[in-house]
Amino acid sequence: MRPKLSLRSLSRNIGVNRYFLTKILDQNDKVKFSLDEMLIFCKFIKENLPDSPEISRELTVVQDFFSEHLGSSRIKLIHQNENSKIDFYDRFNFLVLVIACCDKGITRKRILELLGEGACRSLKLLLKTKHLEELPNGVVRVLDGAPVGFSPALLAYHGPDLLRLYRLRPREQMRNYLDIKVQSLTKEAIEKVIELQKECDKRILDIIVNEENFGMNPMFSLLCVETFVDEVI
Repeated sequence: MRPKLSLRSLSRNIGVNRYFLTKILDQNDKVKFSLDEMLIFCKFIKENLPDSPEISRELTVVQDFFSEHLGSSRIKLIHQNENSKIDFYDRFNFLVLVIACCDKGITRKRILELLGEGACRSLKLLLKTKHLEELPNGVVRVLDGAPVGFSPALLAYHGPDLLRLYRLRPREQMRNYLDIKVQSLTKEAIEKVIELQKECDKRILDIIVNEENFGMNPMFSLLCVETFVDEVI
């Protein structure tokens, strides 16, 4: 880690919001942290700080928490740093990895049908770097079938790439959904909206992790709430 970085520069290097670091520095036990950013922060510490028994113990506690509350301690967090072997800001690298997150996996042929021949190079690269694996039955999936989480920085960058996959269809087909709500709200109201969004996210997750619902139609759900301003008052 380079010395004398500003809080903004440090947060950008880690891949978290600078207000997340501010909350850590405040040492307030009542502060709530974003799970996504906590995952990113822990991964950054593990990969960039010298080995020490103290850090290892703390990371073990965090890992146990993930195991208890997320049902898995094997979550692979995907974010971009200087040591990454793959450029995850590349459109095809990102999309191939996303579509391979389906628990049943997906074949090479199907990936290329959905994303085009431009995805061929990215598929080979992700297999070579062990981000993905190809099973004897020809199915491609995330290595060891582990669940994957993407950093907010990557999701924000690739939001347009995902939305380009949206197809205009008659609403009665019930195959996709896109909408926007805009309003000036109080800080408390914004927090309520975010809590509702999180609850929606959890209910969607309950559906897609249920093996009884697994099928042949790869889909994605992208949830987002954001303000037009940096400081919420």
